[in-house]
This record gives sequence, structure tokens and C-alpha cells, in this order.
Amino acid sequence: MKTTVRRLAIGMASLLLCLALSAHAEAPLTIATASPAGVYHVVGRALCRAIDTPCRAQPSDGSSANLRALRRDELKFALAQSDLHQYAVQGIEGFRHIGPDTSLRSVFSLHSEPFTLVVRRDAGIRSFEDLEQRSVNIGNPGSGQRGTMLEADGCPRLEPQQLPPGS
Repeated sequence: MKTTVRRLAIGMASLLLCLALSAHAEAPLTIATASPAGVYHVVGRALCRAIDTPCRAQPSDGSSANLRALRRDELKFALAQSDLHQYAVQGIEGFRHIGPDTSLRSVFSLHSEPFTLVVRRDAGIRSFEDLEQRSVNIGNPGSGQRGTMLEADGCPRLEPQQLPPGS
């Protein structure tokens, strides 16, 4: 069995166990995902199809937004990048201003997230230095992708509320 399929199977089994133990199991389950165009939303929909309870994969603004909604008790289940989950638990990086959230628990890990920068062949970009004065999409505000990019070496470490307009 491939690693990703195995992780998904373990994740679904874990989610089913959580549902069985949850006091809210009889209510419709909502799993916050991310953009409907992204992989987390596809996974959320697959999880909903795999369980025998009313379920909905809810698009959201991404991992950071999901972790904040969990903290406010607006959600019971959400998908989030593991690095942002760790930041939320420790109350560091983009979660420094609200402090640690030690109530968060990870049910399963979906996949690792390698970093790949893709450019057109004719763009004249051969290194990171060539990106100076270029426009680069680092992800939507609140997304795990953006959080990862803001933590990359050489990038400014900005809190979400400090982002310049239009970034």
C-alpha cells in the first residue's frame, strides 16, 4: 500500500474513532478545509464520503484560519499544516499575539509539503536572487502556504496583521 493511501486510511480510521467518541457525533460534522481548488478540500470531501454520518467539507481561508476557528470553538475538526499546528500549540510565530493553544490535537498526517518554486523557462529566473523586484504569489492570507513562505529563510517574519495591503 502506498504511503499516502496508508496515511489516508489511518486518518479516516482515526476520524471515525473520534466521531464515535464525540458527544457531537449525532450532529452534522463539518470539516474545515481550505480553498476549494486545493488538496485539503479534496481530502475533506473524501473523508466525508468515507464516513457514515452527515458530513460537509467546508471551504475556508486555510490552515491559520482553521486553527483560529478551532480555538474559538467554532469548529470541531479542521485540516491544517503541521508546522502551523505546532506554532498554534506553542503560541509562536503568527500565533504569538494570542498565545499557546494546548487543546489542539493532531488526528493524522496527510503528507509532507516540499517547497517547489516553478517559473516559466523564458522568465530569466535561475536563482532566488533573480526574484528581486518580481511578483511571487506566496499564498492567500490565512493559508498554510503563506505561513510557510513567511517563515522561509530570507523572508521577513511578519505577523498576519502586519502584512502590507495587497500582499
